[in-house]
Amino acid sequence: MNQTTLQIKTRDGSCPSHLFQPQGTGPWPAAILFMDAFGPRPGLFEMAGRLSSNGYCVLLPDLFYRTGPYQPFDPAIAFNDPAERDKAAASFHGARLATDKPDSPHLLAPKMRGEIYVGVAGIDQHFTPEERDRLDAALTAAHVRRTVEVYDGAKHGFAVNDTPVYEPAASEKHWARLLDLFQRNLKNH
Repeated sequence: MNQTTLQIKTRDGSCPSHLFQPQGTGPWPAAILFMDAFGPRPGLFEMAGRLSSNGYCVLLPDLFYRTGPYQPFDPAIAFNDPAERDKAAASFHGARLATDKPDSPHLLAPKMRGEIYVGVAGIDQHFTPEERDRLDAALTAAHVRRTVEVYDGAKHGFAVNDTPVYEPAASEKHWARLLDLFQRNLKNH
């Protein structure tokens, strides 16, 4: 696997990003790994590297670039409108995906074209069962191919190995689900 640091020019400035590419000759299907609240760090680099080692070109952008320089977060302490070309999207222990606000992500369901996988932490104050039902209802009404799965006993943040709530079994399950989703929708397409 090859890892490269690069700058992506945007209208708001330069976005530091990390690109992970499999060994060998491409082309490879592409994936964007959106960081969580703790920002890019070794735990996310490991996740991007693992995905890359399974045959995907992975981009990990630093979404906090607009705020200027900041100190790294210590996790131990501390979707835009999908384009029609998108074939698959996954959310693991996502938050506020189906609120009553006018910019709630679930309202974009009619525009979603790819297969969606939502892995919900069973213990999650940031994504209630009511929101899960609202999200599933919106995806159903929009005829979106989707799976909304609860990871019983897992806490919000379970998939990233440098957080205090990391749950190895749930994380491995999440990897299996993600790779299966991408294999079905991105490889050989």
